Amino acid sequence: MRRSIGLSLFVLLGRAAVAQTQPDVAEILRSVAKTYKVVSQYEFVVDANSHAARDGTDGAAHAHFAFKAPDRYRIEGAIPGMSLENSPLSEALIVYDGSAVWFYLPKSN
Repeated sequence: MRRSIGLSLFVLLGRAAVAQTQPDVAEILRSVAKTYKVVSQYEFVVDANSHAARDGTDGAAHAHFAFKAPDRYRIEGAIPGMSLENSPLSEALIVYDGSAVWFYLPKSN
């Protein structure tokens, strides 16, 4: 008896969960865009870890990204592919002032 009551409740609640409407993705994106439209500058930090299954190597990256409207950027940290040595990561500084971009690799100067 308990099992049948439990099963009945599960079926009823399951149907109610399925009947819920999905949020409109376009409306969510409009809301987010409206919220951040007035932002004139921001910055964030990225920390990433990776593991390559094929050869068992581990990797990590750290970067600091800053933006100031209308078109100024600064990225610094351990950035993949920015190395002149055999290492896949190297410290780098990238600056864009709206008209020119500079790359600086501290290890190789």
